[in-house]
Amino acid sequence: VQHDAEFWFAIPGYPKRYDVIPGITGLAQVRGARGLTDHPRKMEHRLRYDLFYIRTQSFAQDLLICWWTVKSTLLGDKNAW
Repeated sequence: VQHDAEFWFAIPGYPKRYDVIPGITGLAQVRGARGLTDHPRKMEHRLRYDLFYIRTQSFAQDLLICWWTVKSTLLGDKNAW
């Protein structure tokens, strides 16, 4: 398992994830890119969602992400918490 410090230097753009305050859910999580990141490729995939969110964030998008979280949870999606 790699840790944050390793990704910080190994994956271009990784530090940009910290430009926003984390919340209780997120775009990466509702799109299935959550959980253990035991390979840099998994973190790169999650990072793409995070960077997209940072570039396009809006109240409407936040509401949509919340809706997707509720919907996934109610449908029993294994990737939803």
